[in-house]
Amino acid sequence: MENRELFYLFVGLLTFLIYIITGELLVSAGLGLNIYFFLKYIMKLGKDIPLFELIILLLLSQWILGPFIDYSTNATDDRYFMYVDSESYFSFVVPGVLMFLLPIILLRKRIDLRRLSIELKKITAQNRKLPWILISIGLISSLLSGFVPGSLGFVFFLMSQFKYIGLIYMFFSDTKYDNYVLYIIFGATVLSSIQQGLFHDLILWGALFFTFLVFRYQWSIQKRLWLTFIGIFFAIITQSIKADYRSIVNENSELAGLETFSLMAFNQVTGEGIFGSPEKVNELNVRLNQGWIISAIMANIPDYEPFLDGATIEEAITSSLVPRFLVPDKKKAGGRENFTLFTGLEINEVTSMGTSIIGEAYGNYGVRGAWIFMGLWGLFLVVYYNAIRKFADYYPSVLLWLPLIFLQVLKAETELSVVLNHLIKASVIVFGFFYFASRTLKWRL
Repeated sequence: MENRELFYLFVGLLTFLIYIITGELLVSAGLGLNIYFFLKYIMKLGKDIPLFELIILLLLSQWILGPFIDYSTNATDDRYFMYVDSESYFSFVVPGVLMFLLPIILLRKRIDLRRLSIELKKITAQNRKLPWILISIGLISSLLSGFVPGSLGFVFFLMSQFKYIGLIYMFFSDTKYDNYVLYIIFGATVLSSIQQGLFHDLILWGALFFTFLVFRYQWSIQKRLWLTFIGIFFAIITQSIKADYRSIVNENSELAGLETFSLMAFNQVTGEGIFGSPEKVNELNVRLNQGWIISAIMANIPDYEPFLDGATIEEAITSSLVPRFLVPDKKKAGGRENFTLFTGLEINEVTSMGTSIIGEAYGNYGVRGAWIFMGLWGLFLVVYYNAIRKFADYYPSVLLWLPLIFLQVLKAETELSVVLNHLIKASVIVFGFFYFASRTLKWRL
């Protein structure tokens, strides 16, 4: 109890210090939430699967920290800038985030990682081939996903994520050989992700895999912090070279791999540096800051376009529930049309940008309506999460599949149609696998 009180006192003092420096209450509250959930994520490592902590931390970083940096720096960009003033932006976003957090904080059921580890050891002892099968499915699906057309390609993408889950199963295997080979397989998986340019997925899975490493080695808070900062630095470097790396690989696929990636990362660090000038900081922050899109929506609606009154929300729900073969002409999730409709800005055919959940909510319902929607969205996610948590009473290892099911929820820049489409299809794949494995193969999962 004493440690908890010290934790709250520390966060409170930092938030108060930010308020003294900025003089803005809502900005201070938003940045205080950033600090709180960052430390909460660190403290949950090794005790729980900090899925919601990571979701919230990424959301706060992209919707609050990124915009704060943009408002605080002098560097400007012709396109990627905040379209409304600081007070207008934060007076909408911070309460919206708080509404999203409220049901999650009140209702979320925790996961006891120690108890889960006992169950996983039993499962891997009875099904020694399970980790290898999942890793094999994942690696093969990764190779095939680029060649499979349409919706089937998305199914193969989901199955490609099996390799990460297989690694976690292997992590809890008591077979000595598996433990030795685990890190070799992990290295091969990292190389595969770099080869395909799947940096975002790699970083997200790495952040969640970290909790199992902390559990095994019982690392101290200080060590967790140092390793987390190293991970953040890796993520920053990756984000700073990602676009150029993909451009090079698209022109010459033979250059895809660790050598090109490492050389570009080395040049980025040893050159002018990622923080070498305000322009560099701004260039990097553009990749973090989702707020510029939210602010563009606020500047466009309702001054130039009317509120959509739930049109894209209803369409997202319908399209995610109805299979494409029943509605062949239904809109593709994450299309450019929504971005242009909401922001009034044009993007080229190869660029993909999302409106974010809160941006889409504002474009449909306005400020107060968006706040209510964010509360309902948080409620839906925590109820869905708790239902899977309840399913784990019968199939404990389903908890390892939570990151796959919630993968698009983790990405704060995606719009509702993308998130729901992934959530539902991933759930069908996961529970279909559990049904087949438990009923047909008689595996204990």
